[in-house]
Amino acid sequence: MSRMEYLLSTAGNLPTFLMVDTPGQNIGRRGRKDDESALSDSVLYDNIFKQFLRLVSKAKGEKRRFQIIVVDNDLPPVLEKGGD
Repeated sequence: MSRMEYLLSTAGNLPTFLMVDTPGQNIGRRGRKDDESALSDSVLYDNIFKQFLRLVSKAKGEKRRFQIIVVDNDLPPVLEKGGD
């Protein structure tokens, strides 16, 4: 994501394309209802998608085109709520 953010603000020879396969596979997707710490699985999973949304905002601000493909079976809570 850092490389994508850089390419959105600086011209480069790399494609502005990012594909992520199952981002929650190793960190988990849904945490316990009583666990709201910043290191809980669900918070980390949401933060990944918040970073994707931040890239969308940056691309719009820079008037740049890019593509993110996320392969996943679940919709994270941050997208269920409509993002921030």
